[in-house]
Amino acid sequence: MGYQEGSIGSLNLSEFCFRGDIFDIKTASNKHYRLIYFDELVEHMYLVDSETNRVLKDNALKEINIIASWKVFLQPEYINVRLGHQK
Repeated sequence: MGYQEGSIGSLNLSEFCFRGDIFDIKTASNKHYRLIYFDELVEHMYLVDSETNRVLKDNALKEINIIASWKVFLQPEYINVRLGHQK
């Protein structure tokens, strides 16, 4: 999907990071989400204020949409497939 691992506390567009049972992602649409999970179960999802890096706990989310990063569309493999130059 074109996302890369970033630094804890300072995510850029299309980056994610793990800390214990917390998964943060800043999507290509500039939304910063925090997922709190146990084993393979996501227990909570929140929007994060990117300026303060604080979770907006009053607005727990039931679902989120994560779109592919624009970076994936710039990769030669994608461009070749779209242009019909598959190997």
